Amino acid sequence: MSPTPGLDAAPPRGQLVIRSCAPAGPTEPTVRLSIAAPALLASALAGGVAHARPMSLDPLNRVHAGLILTNGHFAPGVTAGLDSRLTRLAAIDVGGFVGLTDPQAVSVSRIDTSNAAEWVELRHGLSVTPGLRIPHRYGDGFNWDFIGRAGFGMLWSSDASRDPSKEGSLRTDPALTAGGDLLLRWGKVGVRAGGRAWVYRPYVYGLREELTLVRPQASLEAVVQW
Repeated sequence: MSPTPGLDAAPPRGQLVIRSCAPAGPTEPTVRLSIAAPALLASALAGGVAHARPMSLDPLNRVHAGLILTNGHFAPGVTAGLDSRLTRLAAIDVGGFVGLTDPQAVSVSRIDTSNAAEWVELRHGLSVTPGLRIPHRYGDGFNWDFIGRAGFGMLWSSDASRDPSKEGSLRTDPALTAGGDLLLRWGKVGVRAGGRAWVYRPYVYGLREELTLVRPQASLEAVVQW
C-alpha cells in the first residue's frame, strides 16, 4: 500500500504526532504538538525566578568619650558610651554621664517657691537612645553622619530643698530624652558633637509634689570605630 500523503511521512523535527483511533482514511485527523513551546515556557519560568541575595552589612561599633555640659548653667562632666549599628540607617547608643562639680548654691524658701525648678540639678545619668541617620553614601577619607535620637534613661538629681542627713543627697528618676549627634570622621577616628534635652518629673521635697523639668545637655567627644 502506498503511503498516505501527509500522514505516513515522518513528522518534522521537534514535533510530536498524536494520531486518533479513528479508522484510517483520507480524512484521518492528526494533531501535531510543538515540543518547543513547553521547553520555552519552562525556560521562561526558570529564568524568571528572582534569586534574592541579602546585601552584606558589616558590623559597626563606635566607642565615644568626652566632655559634657548639663543644666541651664552648663555644669561640666564626662560622658562615654557605645554606639552600635542595627541596619544601614538605624543605630542604638548606650551610654552615661557623670557630673564633676558640686550643685550650685540656690536659695530655698518654703514661702517663695518661684525658683523651685532651680532647686533640682541634674547630676548623673544612663541612657539608651536608638537613632536614625541621614542616608548618604560614604566616600574615601573624610565622612560625616548626622543621627537623630530619642530614647529613655535613668537620672540622678540633687534637690537643694532636701535634708541630706535624712533623705540622702541624690534621688533617681526615669526620664525621656531626644536630640542629635553630628559626627565628623576620617577613617576610623573622628569627633562627635551632640545635643539633647532630658524631660523628667522629680519629686521636689520643698514643694511636696512632682515638678516637670527639662534639662539641656551638650557634648563634645572623640570617636573610634571598628
